[in-house]
Amino acid sequence: GLDRVEALEATDDEALLQRVDALRDDAAGVGVRAIPAFLIGDERVVGCQPYDAIARMVEGEGIARSLR
Repeated sequence: GLDRVEALEATDDEALLQRVDALRDDAAGVGVRAIPAFLIGDERVVGCQPYDAIARMVEGEGIARSLR
């Protein structure tokens, strides 16, 4: 559903580029150095991880696993 022309124009939008830079700086400030990255409680999960490993960490923070 993403409009191709609007998406291409967004790549040159200075306000959007500044927003991306700010978000990257925020992420780096909390230790994110790669994508994907998750902050779960006080733990950082960086890089591809098995679903079960991430689910265990989330459950360790008291959040129930969702079975959709």
